[in-house]
This record gives sequence, C-alpha cells and structure tokens, in this order.
Amino acid sequence: MARYQYNNTVRDANGVVVNGATVTVTLTTSGAAATLYAAKTGGTATNVFTTNSSGYFEFFCDVSDHAASVFFDLAIAGPSTLGLLSQTFTNISFYRA
Repeated sequence: MARYQYNNTVRDANGVVVNGATVTVTLTTSGAAATLYAAKTGGTATNVFTTNSSGYFEFFCDVSDHAASVFFDLAIAGPSTLGLLSQTFTNISFYRA
C-alpha cells in the first residue's frame, strides 16, 4: 500500500530549531493514537516521533490504516530544559491530491 510522507521542523519562539522535541500524532475526531510509520516501507507502527538536531521530524501514513478523509492533530512538546511550551496543531491532512 502507499504511504504518504509528512515532515516539518520544530522551532522555538526565536526561530531556533529544537532538538529532541516530541511530536505525538492523534486522530482529530477521537483523540486516538494515529497509526504511523518512521519509514516509507516496513517498520512498526507508532504515533510518537522525536526531532533530530536540525529540529526535523518525518513520518508516513499508510492508506490502509487511515482513509484520505481522516484529519490528524500534532502535539509538540519541547525538552523541559528549554522551557518550550507545548503546542497543538489540529485538523491536518497528510494526503496529497
């Protein structure tokens, strides 16, 4: 089955990339954990990802797990040592037309 990629970079209020931020993905309608993957093929499903030293994160959504009509929420929490406030982005679609 096809997997659609989503990627982004986490930055603090000053535009500095955040290493080690946690990105948790849930379904908008129910709040249930989304079934996502760290790779384009294979791998174990998860819904929690961590940014790298460039603040970058990515994951893949398989069409066999979630229909194209499903929207997702991303909750981002930075390392407590940075004092980064948690932020949630809602109603995100990973599928491209």
